[in-house]
Amino acid sequence: MNSPNSSSKNAQVKAGSQAKFEGKSLAAAILAHVLLLIGAFFISFNYFQSVQNPANFQSTVQSGGSADTKFQIQGKRQPISAPISHFKGIFAEGLPAQFAIQEVGRNPSPIAKLETLPCSSLSSGLGGLGGSGGGLGNGFGNSLGNSLANGLGNGIENHLRFEQIPVQMRQRCSKTERLQRLKEMGGIPACEDAVVKALKWLKANQNPDGSWGDDSKIKMTGLALLAYFGHCETQTSEEFGESIIRGVIYLINIGIKNQGRLINPHEKIIDCYEHAIGTYALGEAVTLCKDLDLVVPFATEITGQAANYIMTMQNSRGSWDNNYDKSTDQANTPVSGWQMQALAACRNVHIQPDLLVNIIDKALHSMNLCQDEKGRFGENSEWCSECEYGSLTGVGMLCNQIWGREESQEVKRAANYIYLNSKFDYNGPKPNLECHYYESQTMIQMGGRYWNKYNQMFRDTVLSNQNSNGSWNTPLSQKESKAINHCNSAEKMSAKVYRTTLCILMLEVYYRDLTTSEASGAPQIHRKP
Repeated sequence: MNSPNSSSKNAQVKAGSQAKFEGKSLAAAILAHVLLLIGAFFISFNYFQSVQNPANFQSTVQSGGSADTKFQIQGKRQPISAPISHFKGIFAEGLPAQFAIQEVGRNPSPIAKLETLPCSSLSSGLGGLGGSGGGLGNGFGNSLGNSLANGLGNGIENHLRFEQIPVQMRQRCSKTERLQRLKEMGGIPACEDAVVKALKWLKANQNPDGSWGDDSKIKMTGLALLAYFGHCETQTSEEFGESIIRGVIYLINIGIKNQGRLINPHEKIIDCYEHAIGTYALGEAVTLCKDLDLVVPFATEITGQAANYIMTMQNSRGSWDNNYDKSTDQANTPVSGWQMQALAACRNVHIQPDLLVNIIDKALHSMNLCQDEKGRFGENSEWCSECEYGSLTGVGMLCNQIWGREESQEVKRAANYIYLNSKFDYNGPKPNLECHYYESQTMIQMGGRYWNKYNQMFRDTVLSNQNSNGSWNTPLSQKESKAINHCNSAEKMSAKVYRTTLCILMLEVYYRDLTTSEASGAPQIHRKP
């Protein structure tokens, strides 16, 4: 007969063995579910990829340094289309939705704050993939997307912090540092107030399809997005996020329909200003948010194609001409200026570095031939003695600065010319906001006496001409004009967007630093004059 002590020991051993068995069973069950989810994810991901027919782009460099860029699209790419669930009210009620992102909650995560990297977390990206289902069904898609997002997104999100933003963009993305930079560089609190007020005006005046303006919509949309990004507002911004995502989707859908070329509907000729400014905006979108291509499918791909198209259309002179007409073989400073800004914004997209260096080297050489002995940059190399102020001087100067030639003689001559001759009368006979869009960027990079004088000239002039609704006044000399910067009327919405965005960008110059630095990873161009 067993003793009471013996029975008690047997019971404890039995209970311990059962607990171990149950523990092992639970661990095995958890492991099996994890493996099942991972396997299901990769099966669905491969299926999703197979039905998308991804684009393939190939670039080759021929002898003599010229670039021959070929687009090869496998299959016909369709516009992004699926039910919208992430941002309510992205498109007007009754209009066809063109993009879907899985709902991840209305409360912004800590990563959406200005002090951190303003990118959506991996969870929103995977949730978007799962939510749309890629044709696999909403139930399975939601389950898979949410399960993987919760497991992976939270862990990775904490590592996507402010310090991962390229060095030259960080000043705009920390609210504390932005305001400190504003103060140090001669700005005043009214500058920040004016920017925020103007961004709200942009939000209130966006078209239902995500664009801005009533003509030149790609250009206006690009400028509006650049104004948002200059204040480090992205798609995760609590106030402006929906407006931004609508604008980005508008540009991407156009790129999808046209194999990376940003061309307005019903137009046969590609406007070089439209394409470049749209590409510039997409480049900043992808750079500010590394995982943007998960949130918006094809963002990186379309941006890369758009940038590579610009490189393809450089003429043998090293310049770009109107409508990307390579047969003219002419220098064109204003056109080339936007192309070079766009390429600078796309440095973090998949572009062949050696090809890019060769193209920028040729472009700077061509542009610098358009500078005269006074330091003025003209539209081409043929200067006339009776020409008035060289309003393109800032274009040539900025292109040299953002591509690593800030210490060149061309930049020094241009800076001295602007310092001695530039004037800014908003209501004068020839106001030129685009001229000062460039000059404000170039002179703050020069610093010292150059910036002190220019800042005193432009800051209060811009502030005093803002309307109470946040937009900017029509200059007095243009109120009776029938033409303004590619717009049909000074009072059309595109003209208002144009003035407002340029003034925003000028006031953001205190922290919206576009200089090329060693830390940015940009190719450095050092062609001697």
